[in-house]
Amino acid sequence: MSKKNKKSRSRHKKTISQEKFSLWRFILTFKAEIIVILCIVAGIKIIASFESRDKITEDIESAFLSVTEQQRLDWQKKYPSGYKIVLIRGNKIVHTSQDTLPQDLKIDWHNVGVTVIPANSLTRTEEKIRIDLPISSYAPVDVYGRDVSAELSRHQRKALGLTKLGWHNLMIEIIGEEDDDLLCLIGFQ
Repeated sequence: MSKKNKKSRSRHKKTISQEKFSLWRFILTFKAEIIVILCIVAGIKIIASFESRDKITEDIESAFLSVTEQQRLDWQKKYPSGYKIVLIRGNKIVHTSQDTLPQDLKIDWHNVGVTVIPANSLTRTEEKIRIDLPISSYAPVDVYGRDVSAELSRHQRKALGLTKLGWHNLMIEIIGEEDDDLLCLIGFQ
């Protein structure tokens, strides 16, 4: 084989090896198509999230229909330091606009745990909801990183104490029920 023929083959090999798949080259070649596909996917996700938010908003509004103005006034008297109303749906907490808890009370709402404890006919216990509430801080009394929990009977309509923070009690109570959802009040008295 001649030198010229070998050089030609080595150039040909380099050309083939340089044409191996490259993600970067693929992205640059098809960037317009990729952008269109990403926009379509993002649009679908956004529309789906609006639909689920609308459903949650409707559920919260229907749960609030049973709440009277007198009940709200009673809660303000019972929890003069503030309260927050949340909807418990399955193992998740859905926030409502009803939040008058003090700004100093920091609760890690992203890590609130909700566990449904099923009824047991053998031990004759009814279904309960366990709430684990991580308190990040309450500066006026130097409370930092305290986890508190309570087990609420689904049919119980009285306040349970979660913890004492200085001279205040953090309470929780079920104030309403809509299908499988529970409307709960976390009060600070």
